[in-house]
Amino acid sequence: STTATYTSPTLDNLIIRDNQIGGGDNFYYGGGIYLEFSKAIITGCTIINNTNSSQAKIIDAGGGIYFIKSNPKISNSTIGYNVAATGAGIYGETDHYSTDNYLRPRFTIKSTKAIGNTGDTTQSSINSQALFIESSQSILENCLVVDNNVKSGIETSQYTAIINSTFANNGKTEGHDIRFSSSDSLVIMNSIIFGNGKSIDNGDTTLASPGNIFIYNSILEDGIAGINQTIASGTWTIASEYILNADPDFETKSTENYNLDRYSVGIGAGTANRIVDDKSFSAPETDILGNARPNPSSSAPDIGAYESKFSNRFPKSFTISDGLSDDQELDYTNTGTSLSAHWKQFDDDSTVTYEYAIGTGVLNNIVDWTENATDTSVTAMELSLVNDTTYNFSVRGTDNIGQVSDTITTDGVFVDFEIPIINTISESVNDLDWYGLERRGKIVTVISDNTGIAKYEYSISTVADSVDASGKPVIDDNVLAWFKGDTNSVSINLIDLIEGLNYYSNARVTDFAGNVSEEVSSDGFQMDLKAPIAGTVTKTQIAPDQIILSWSGFSDQTSGISQYEYSLGSQSGSADVIKRTITDENSDSTVIQLNDSLKLIHGNTYYGTIYAADSASNETAATSNKLVYDLYFGEPSIANVSHESGSRLNILDDANITFTVSEPFASYSASIESSVGDSILFTEQFMDSTQFSINLQAPFTSGDDITLTINELMDYLGNSSDNHQYKYSVSFLADYDADSTIGMLDLSTFVEGWDTNNPKYELGPVTGTAPHFKPAPDGVFNNRDGMAFTRMWYWDKNKSGKMLAKLLADQGPAINTTISNDHILIYPPMGTQALEILMDYS
Repeated sequence: STTATYTSPTLDNLIIRDNQIGGGDNFYYGGGIYLEFSKAIITGCTIINNTNSSQAKIIDAGGGIYFIKSNPKISNSTIGYNVAATGAGIYGETDHYSTDNYLRPRFTIKSTKAIGNTGDTTQSSINSQALFIESSQSILENCLVVDNNVKSGIETSQYTAIINSTFANNGKTEGHDIRFSSSDSLVIMNSIIFGNGKSIDNGDTTLASPGNIFIYNSILEDGIAGINQTIASGTWTIASEYILNADPDFETKSTENYNLDRYSVGIGAGTANRIVDDKSFSAPETDILGNARPNPSSSAPDIGAYESKFSNRFPKSFTISDGLSDDQELDYTNTGTSLSAHWKQFDDDSTVTYEYAIGTGVLNNIVDWTENATDTSVTAMELSLVNDTTYNFSVRGTDNIGQVSDTITTDGVFVDFEIPIINTISESVNDLDWYGLERRGKIVTVISDNTGIAKYEYSISTVADSVDASGKPVIDDNVLAWFKGDTNSVSINLIDLIEGLNYYSNARVTDFAGNVSEEVSSDGFQMDLKAPIAGTVTKTQIAPDQIILSWSGFSDQTSGISQYEYSLGSQSGSADVIKRTITDENSDSTVIQLNDSLKLIHGNTYYGTIYAADSASNETAATSNKLVYDLYFGEPSIANVSHESGSRLNILDDANITFTVSEPFASYSASIESSVGDSILFTEQFMDSTQFSINLQAPFTSGDDITLTINELMDYLGNSSDNHQYKYSVSFLADYDADSTIGMLDLSTFVEGWDTNNPKYELGPVTGTAPHFKPAPDGVFNNRDGMAFTRMWYWDKNKSGKMLAKLLADQGPAINTTISNDHILIYPPMGTQALEILMDYS
């Protein structure tokens, strides 16, 4: 085989960003830089945001840098925010196509940041690595590998050394900071591995034999337990010393600043050098920013990529609480002479001594800084505390070399000497005086206090005020013993209380400072355990749109009736038409007004219900008998008739009379009476729900008076009316011009009909006597017609004026008259303008 030729390019202070790539064989490698057969030196470069667009395939490997069969050296650079399915920041490997005599890759990266690189976000689970080095020895010094959204911070399969580097927050809880898939060795010295799922994971469970892990002077999340060290062929050999399982306390935990806080356990916790497996490793002389390491020069180096300016960490403070209890912090006190506080022991590499101060608004205006030795609790005595004031304890610690911690301060204790005041106590918000069958009561208090109430206590008694043997006011609790409530109101069970006694609700409260109020009683209440006596309810419809509900006989002898309600329903006792509605407690009736929003159905049955409640809310109810709603209200009547009463009927023509009823009707009865005893035939017809007709069949009797009477006119609800009378006069025979006399015009008309043989004008034959002939026309003009006319002519002439008088005599109201032996007095109606008198006597 032929030895490969390697190039040695130098890339210095370049910015390589925002590239999108294509690739042969459908593979996309090296978003920013692609190296092959190279000993490249990359210094001070920024390789960021190299990722394909949504239109191109995601980079397969090496979002920032891809190298193969190469020995690159990278320093003082930033590789960030690149995207690839594998090796989002850097991907490196040996030749995976042949085994020619190539230089074995050796990868060195120093003082470089790998930040914010991302795997394939189209996948359902987190993937990729910030750094992926396969079959290549790797050396990492002063590197910051943080905040990469990947499965692992680094994945490697050959000998790897990580010196003074920081791996944090890569893959969060789903991944590992370091994934080591090798039977070789992993060396970790002066480094931080924190903020991920497992700190170190074996990447290949099929290895023939496990490798070795050497960890010294490092912060390792979960310690050795954070290493997944088991593979199928056995367990890694782990050598470790001075492993810290603690939060490294970064200053800001941002990609721009992973410096150690001055309280960090990593300060001065590193080692200057270490021989591991016959190889010597030393802490770099400078940190990732070029600051001298260690600093100061005589101190031990720090752990991680950044070197602190402090030689030792400062004492680290934790929590502080008012009071001496670990279980409950004290927020209030009612003592005026002492205060207490306790705190968790400060963390430091040496002994810490403490000082405390007490202040209001400032740290030490009440008690100036006072030594407390190594004790982690204190009680300050002989104080003069002021009511309504908050006091804060402050504590600081100093270690053996004089380094002072931060000052920690309690959230304060509020001093309260005031006794809470119960302003009012009542049974419910509305101060009820009676309770009833439900037997659930409520005590409500209104309380004033400057801190708030910690404990509420209540009782029930039959005595409102009493005193104990010393004369101190005390309240009895002989009915319901004192018990605790949660708020200023509480429900009470009154099941054992009886009628006839006065009961009192009692309360006392304790505020947050422990001050106890006086015991206070309500104005009392009684029990009413019987429902009111039910009365009777009647329901009457007084108009088409009005129904009256009336009631009587409701009573309650104990607490008295306090309220009436009514309802209307389609079933007895129901309220589906009108819901329960309050009415005047002093009334014994109510009017239900129907309108467009409250309509009843004609012919349907409805029931009214009255509910009577006493002062204890006990209730009784009574329901009326059924009411069938009548939209038309009352008896049916004749609203209109086609032939008005008093009109004249033609002797020879049928009279079809149409009647219009005031509402839909079910039936009626009709009868006809003739003043001359004629038998008049008629037919009847129902026209629609509100109309019927009666057809009177001609011929009629001349000069007859007909009375048509409608009885038993009945609607569909059973309401009926009678005696609807209509009177009609029949015209006289031969009175063609209907002027109530047989004159020359009538004679002329008769002659014309005779001459033209027009049956319209024929009169006979007839039966009866003049003028009450009943014609039976035979369709032929002959002497019978002539005789009928002649007899009517002579009757008219011999009875002059009587026809008119007869026709008019029974029209209108009767005339008032006074008849004496020698005179007649006639009294016409008011407003009469003229009077014609016709007299008929025999």
